[in-house]
Amino acid sequence: MFDVYAGPVELTTFSLLFCLLAAFGLQLLLCFRAKALWLRLSLTLVVLGAFAAFVILGLTHSDFETLAYFILALLTLPPLAGCGAAWGLWAILRKSQNL
Repeated sequence: MFDVYAGPVELTTFSLLFCLLAAFGLQLLLCFRAKALWLRLSLTLVVLGAFAAFVILGLTHSDFETLAYFILALLTLPPLAGCGAAWGLWAILRKSQNL
């Protein structure tokens, strides 16, 4: 086995960072452009729902499937962190514009 690198960064780290930044950008776009609250919450709720589904499936299955579902749950954390960071930045910018 060998590691795959994209420049100085390992490919796994690069792909997780890409998912985080993509979710951050999409969520920030939704926060600034969408007027309806349900539309602003849509990306965050989809990713949170996937995380919850993988955790529940991991708890209800056994053996190797448990490990697979928990790995999938861990892979949903970077996009969830990106969504959270976008919500935080949007709240800070919105608060500073109102002052």
